[in-house]
Amino acid sequence: MNTEKIGTIEQKETEHSKFTGRVNWFSLLLELVKKDIVLKYRKAHLGILWILIEPLLSSVVYYLIFYRLYDRNDRSFIGYILIGRLFYSMLRNGTTAAGNSIIKNQNLIKKFNFPRSVIPLSAVTAQFVFFLISLLDLIPVLLISGVHFSWTVIQICIPLVM
Repeated sequence: MNTEKIGTIEQKETEHSKFTGRVNWFSLLLELVKKDIVLKYRKAHLGILWILIEPLLSSVVYYLIFYRLYDRNDRSFIGYILIGRLFYSMLRNGTTAAGNSIIKNQNLIKKFNFPRSVIPLSAVTAQFVFFLISLLDLIPVLLISGVHFSWTVIQICIPLVM
């Protein structure tokens, strides 16, 4: 009978330590994401505003080139270009940042014992935050270009936020 009580107490203690360990690694993840966000645009004159300006400028250039090259009369063409540009840049920047984060944080990896997956995950999460901010460009561009919003368009955006 005593062994059953001891077993349940030990089991509760290990579950509690697993939970607190996960909370500690989650707080480390949040701090690394904050650091990545602050460091990326701290020396830029436009700062975070550049996240909104850069995709618009590149989409306008693509629009002018492909609009003239293919002679398209589709008003929603720039919306499609911006959608592709935003998703491609998120995947490219996330992959690059994840690889570079291991090299940049090699001192942290050598000194402390923690799950190593936290470092690339923080880099990808920071890039996802930048992606969500840049999605603010998409709404006015789609409205101006004449794309009609429907329930299916809104449903496509739900997995991105989750």
